[in-house]
Amino acid sequence: MEKEWKDAFTSKETELYVLKHKDLDVAMVQIDLRTGHIDYVLEVYLPEELPVGCDAAGDGLSEWWKARAIPDTRRGIQQVLRQLEEETNTSLMLSAYGLSLTDHFWMQPIGMELYWKDLNFDENTFSDELGILLTDSERLDFDKNISKFSPASSVNGEMKKSGSSKGSSP
Repeated sequence: MEKEWKDAFTSKETELYVLKHKDLDVAMVQIDLRTGHIDYVLEVYLPEELPVGCDAAGDGLSEWWKARAIPDTRRGIQQVLRQLEEETNTSLMLSAYGLSLTDHFWMQPIGMELYWKDLNFDENTFSDELGILLTDSERLDFDKNISKFSPASSVNGEMKKSGSSKGSSP
């Protein structure tokens, strides 16, 4: 069935993802890779596992996804997006599979075998160069590669925020 969905709904600009709750397959969605926005909810597998505010058909999922990302109005976000060559705050968040420190939801690209235990920010180290860039761009060397795999891409709200993983310095 996944092959049929993939053939019918993907192009160079879109890709199919499975919304996961830890390792549970919750829903299949089509995401615009340029913007990071959910274009369609193609199928809901486990409606009881959908995020709060979504109905059993997946209505509300696109809005939940957008609200999960750094707000467009956060000071400095537009400069960060330009520096990292990302179109939107949601495409930046998709670079880290939409992982967050506040819940267990994430997006798994169809065809990739990934597991919660290997990715989540609570149990795995991450670089917070992105968090530093969002809070204090003067502390970063822009010539080096800045990792987008950071919980900083999914911290909503207006105040500048960053974090650190176990064993890393602030």
